[in-house]
Amino acid sequence: MGRKRKAIDPKEVFSDGLDDAAYAGFESWSNSHWAWEFLRRNPAFQDACNRVRSASRRDRNVLRAEVARQFFIRRYMHFRHDYVNHDPRSPMFVRVRGYSSKMLTKPTKISVTLQPDQFLVLFDIRQMRYSVRALNAQLAEAKRQMSVLISHHVSEGSAPAMRDEPAGVVQSRGRGEAKTWLGWLRMLDAKSHGVKNDRAYRSIFPGKCLGKDTMKIQQAYSDEWKSASSYASERYLQIGMRDKVDLKLGLPKVVESLDQAFTRMSHGKPPENFTPF
Repeated sequence: MGRKRKAIDPKEVFSDGLDDAAYAGFESWSNSHWAWEFLRRNPAFQDACNRVRSASRRDRNVLRAEVARQFFIRRYMHFRHDYVNHDPRSPMFVRVRGYSSKMLTKPTKISVTLQPDQFLVLFDIRQMRYSVRALNAQLAEAKRQMSVLISHHVSEGSAPAMRDEPAGVVQSRGRGEAKTWLGWLRMLDAKSHGVKNDRAYRSIFPGKCLGKDTMKIQQAYSDEWKSASSYASERYLQIGMRDKVDLKLGLPKVVESLDQAFTRMSHGKPPENFTPF
């Protein structure tokens, strides 16, 4: 049995969030890069990585695979590692693919014929044993893909398209959004270093502090923190899946309200009028 390796303290890996120079080049980060930056700041992921690190050599590979499945990454990587563009070892995130199947005891190949106006989605529901929120990220991504297809393929004046992005879905990344995401990363880093909330907010969002007293700054911090923590805990997956999206051609044939269908699925129930293969 090999010697136990000590846990890595996040403070040894990340800056305190007060200096934006520590995040040079963020404007050019890919979606997978952003997703990794949020995930590696997730305390649950950090704890899982350190459990792998401290495990015996015999158990380590099993734990690596388990952590990768739990957090939707194709291959395990410890949170201390930076994302490197074009490096096959950098994290890739599990993406949504199309169609449904019966609960199977072993991998099974199926043949599916897509009819016009149909869209197939494959969900990895094994992840529900870890977190319903992880499944919700897949559900939100499926809704986004369907919205994109409808917007692109439904002509003006025909059936109403869902032209508004579903609530909670990540929008296309632009310079402004990258700055917003960076602010949230810095908040996560400041929190891990024990920086006081008002000091962190004043340093990270100086332009938003004008005219705000301490109480309003505390409230503003709380509002931003909700977003920052949600991206670290679950919404990172919505970002990561967008670099590699497996879209099936054709429009979705909606047999019931999407919101109702996905709400039922997030509670472990199949959508109504839903026939598995």
